[in-house]
Amino acid sequence: MVISVDVGGTKSKAVLYNENGDVLNEVVVGSCHPMQNDDETIINNIQACILDDNAPIVFGFAGYGRSQSLKDKIDWLVAKACGNHPYHIIPDTEMAMYSTLLGHDGITVILGTGSVAFRKESAKTTQIGGWGFVLGDEGSGYELGQNVLKTFALEADGRKRKGIIFDSVTELYELNTPNELITKVVDHGIVKRTLIAKAARIALDHPEECLEIIKTSASNAAKLITSAQTDDLPVVITGGLSHSQYYMDAIQSYLPHIHIEVAKHEPVYGGYIYHLKH
Repeated sequence: MVISVDVGGTKSKAVLYNENGDVLNEVVVGSCHPMQNDDETIINNIQACILDDNAPIVFGFAGYGRSQSLKDKIDWLVAKACGNHPYHIIPDTEMAMYSTLLGHDGITVILGTGSVAFRKESAKTTQIGGWGFVLGDEGSGYELGQNVLKTFALEADGRKRKGIIFDSVTELYELNTPNELITKVVDHGIVKRTLIAKAARIALDHPEECLEIIKTSASNAAKLITSAQTDDLPVVITGGLSHSQYYMDAIQSYLPHIHIEVAKHEPVYGGYIYHLKH
């Protein structure tokens, strides 16, 4: 058996798998990430993920290994929480790759709040994208949401006729006046990426009214995939946007010679595959 823990920004999901990959137990707790919670809360959350006294744990942490200070902090927290319980820590992107490619060669494209692609060929993994919302995140939920909110601003000013976007944004962010949106998504100079990305749902729920917004992001996602593709490697998309068939079809329309697949397993499944391969 093995416990896989996918540590996200808002929540952490732990799943206990048997040798055949069947789910025996699972739990969702608050975030175990040091950028989101205090030490005591994180340690308690990690301990809540220990679903079996003997099964080893595979943690997938966002940003693990990106900076030494963050890696050291995660290492300390997990060691403190787990004690003598066996565990291994990998980046959440690596866990996602194992869940999509199952350890084989191919291209994993993560389309969530942000966007990034990974090409795995033998023992070599190459990253394409992943530059963050300031410099990249093409085809992501952030980009979709940002363009929805830009359209809202135009409609609020009277520079564009008000439509479903204006009404939907007003409802989603519970605005009394249009200008309140500014402080909703920017707090003391800090851009709230996930709150902006929430507006992507408006575009995907109203594709006819938001066709140009969707086409722009789908085209950008397709360019990301094209940049990653070599030697006809299989392409598998995961992340929140992969659940929108309309958006997947829009991306596929820009890739007539590349077949894309949607991941059959959620990212936490990658911890089980990692355990099998190691």
